[in-house]
Amino acid sequence: ISYGMPSFTYHGKRLIHFAAARHHWALYGTSRGSTLRFPIDEPPAEDLVRALIDERIADIAAAEATSKS
Repeated sequence: ISYGMPSFTYHGKRLIHFAAARHHWALYGTSRGSTLRFPIDEPPAEDLVRALIDERIADIAAAEATSKS
């Protein structure tokens, strides 16, 4: 739990958070810098969620590479 929301981490860094509201659920912490909202009764496209997570993993890996140099 981070920011009061269920979260996933990668290499000790916040990867992505999610939360639900009455009419939508949302992903937070994406590389695109905005909150993405989805209808509560429709699952998001799996390929979209995978792409967002892959982008965030790449950001974390790049930051790690920069800090090592």
